[in-house]
Amino acid sequence: EHILKLLANLYDSKQGGKVWADYLKKGLKEIGFVPSSFDECAYYHGSVIFYVYVDGGIFVGLDDDQINQAINDLKGLKFDIKKQGDITDYLGVNFEWLDNDRLKLSQPHLINQVIDEVGLHEKGDIRQTPAVSGQVLHRYIKAPKFKGNFHY
Repeated sequence: EHILKLLANLYDSKQGGKVWADYLKKGLKEIGFVPSSFDECAYYHGSVIFYVYVDGGIFVGLDDDQINQAINDLKGLKFDIKKQGDITDYLGVNFEWLDNDRLKLSQPHLINQVIDEVGLHEKGDIRQTPAVSGQVLHRYIKAPKFKGNFHY
């Protein structure tokens, strides 16, 4: 008989996600990031925002030097970080920089999947978005009741 002491958390273990989140949170706090009081996946430091999802994350900010400093600080704490390039597509969300420092976020793949799922392409009654802001949208009266499930 042998008894082994586990020195590191296993990736697929039941508490793996919590152990990783606690470890990351400790590291982020150590380099000056503050967790959001509204979203436990968002952290702020100066003008840099770090958003984590499972075992990946994105740094967003107006100053590349500050973003690079945050990355280097985490690497200094022995975090294995790989830069994947600019943010253009993350979790199915497309990011498009517009004029006047505006950012357009869209999910065309998910939108098209929902449109296909409910058969709107077949009906040919697809309207362009965005809808007028402040306008209350109602169900299309002539539409048959939806009896299926969404699979997205």
